[in-house]
Amino acid sequence: MEIFKNLQNLLKFKNSSPYFYTIDIGSDSIKVVLSEIKKEDFTLKIIDSIKIAQDENAFHNGKILDEASIVGSLKEAFKNLNLKHPLKVTNCVFSVSAPNSRTIMSTLKVSRSSKAVINEEEHSEIMHKLLDTAYSSLSQFIYEENLQESPTVEMIDAQPVFITCDGRPVLDLEGEEGSEVELCYSVSFAESKFLESISDISKKLGLEILSIIPASVAILNSLKKGKKEKLDGVILNIGASSTEAVVCFGGGIYLNKSLSIGGADITKALSKQLKVPYINAEKIKRLYSLGKLSDKDSAIVQKVILNILNYWLAGVEELFKNFSGVKAFAPEFYLVGGGSDLPDIKEQLFEEPWTKSIPFKSNPEFKKIDVTKLKELELTEDIKASEDLIPLLTAYHYFMSKGMKHE
Repeated sequence: MEIFKNLQNLLKFKNSSPYFYTIDIGSDSIKVVLSEIKKEDFTLKIIDSIKIAQDENAFHNGKILDEASIVGSLKEAFKNLNLKHPLKVTNCVFSVSAPNSRTIMSTLKVSRSSKAVINEEEHSEIMHKLLDTAYSSLSQFIYEENLQESPTVEMIDAQPVFITCDGRPVLDLEGEEGSEVELCYSVSFAESKFLESISDISKKLGLEILSIIPASVAILNSLKKGKKEKLDGVILNIGASSTEAVVCFGGGIYLNKSLSIGGADITKALSKQLKVPYINAEKIKRLYSLGKLSDKDSAIVQKVILNILNYWLAGVEELFKNFSGVKAFAPEFYLVGGGSDLPDIKEQLFEEPWTKSIPFKSNPEFKKIDVTKLKELELTEDIKASEDLIPLLTAYHYFMSKGMKHE
């Protein structure tokens, strides 16, 4: 499996244009962010963003069901952006979340016969062993979850958690000397079929993919920039048809898992209960989140929402019980995704009953993602919804890890 070679190809930067789109199709709305890499002061300017409501049958729980509909929505998004900003943009970055993206922390210890300098070839061999170990470990988790053997995934990212040589922390093994080396990486994989689909979508739109970035990695690395490098916590990405729980220790992702229930399930229940079309139910849900419904209407909507949230919370509890190998979870929760804007989510999530069965170090608490602490990021408008954070932070992560250092 040429996963190390694939990663190196993804890291190649095309600097033909400072402009690029960041695309997030993993929800009930297509989200596109237009960004500019400003070479003069090494910042990333978010020029504009747009959301296009997506048909409920176009994308569900990580599966693209209607590719033509998604292509059409993206064409509409690009057209609207180009009317406001007549720029030639042909490069794009894709954000990918669970269940299409899985990340696992993998550690490898190597005893060397001598303290000779580690050359490029040996470094490559060590990395191959680490990545093969990561794939094997993830395969075991996936088999335990759904009995799927030999999952067809490709590596899309690898983030170092720590690297040591004879106990000394180092940035890179190549060129170091030592008899004992240890390295720990959070390695991300994506479903091969999903990668093929977004490649096909990009070709139809005349776009070149610069990078495919796990949303969880982008969120964590942005948090580390604004807070602390060795961050412990949980990222909960509540999307339209799935909820992704990302457990982080020591500044790396230990493992992510997903649950096939999200905000769209609430919208469907509202649509059925209120006897209105799905898109109208979505508008009602958003008005409820903003506190713009009458007391009577709000009470009716809340009853439906709480009924679905009871099922959702039971699923979240079971999800955390299935994180094997975790002695205690860090209590800090960072919520993203459209579903996280519902006020009832936080009330349910941070109530005591469900947390009693999960080993948290202390009572879970909500922590805000503050993008104003990212000094290299230039915003042109306020962030209005939690779901808007994912493509924005994906763009920032691309700039910081791949774009900026090549400019």
